[in-house]
Amino acid sequence: MKKLILTAILAVAAIASSSGQKLMIGEKAPELKIKEWVNQSPSQGTVRLIEFFHSTDDQSRERLSVLDNYASTYLNLTIVLVTREDKATVEQAVTPSSRPFSVGIDDGGKTFSAYSVQYIPFSVLVDDKGKVIWFGNSSGLKETTISNVLK
Repeated sequence: MKKLILTAILAVAAIASSSGQKLMIGEKAPELKIKEWVNQSPSQGTVRLIEFFHSTDDQSRERLSVLDNYASTYLNLTIVLVTREDKATVEQAVTPSSRPFSVGIDDGGKTFSAYSVQYIPFSVLVDDKGKVIWFGNSSGLKETTISNVLK
């Protein structure tokens, strides 16, 4: 009986540690560990929307037009696209030279890991002090949340 209880406790602990987000609203956002910036590196000390991306994911590709719209609507918002793909793939999928946001290649998955990215598209909104304001499925981010952070 003790073995069964111990096994159950360990299983619950393993599930909780592997599926839980490390991010906490109001806490400092992890540092971006970027191997290479495909275009420009993002501005420091600004409100940032970090979008985790993969070119084979339909929802990620659809988000590009939303991010373009955010960039033209919210001029004080710094948008950062983070991917684990190689530079050639990213350049072909994103055309970073025409995008008004920074595109970075994750350094061996360190940024995905630090942000506990479990699915894509996944976004994190960070205020100008570096604190997490919102995170989750990108489609759940409301423009009012962005507007309120930029005030």
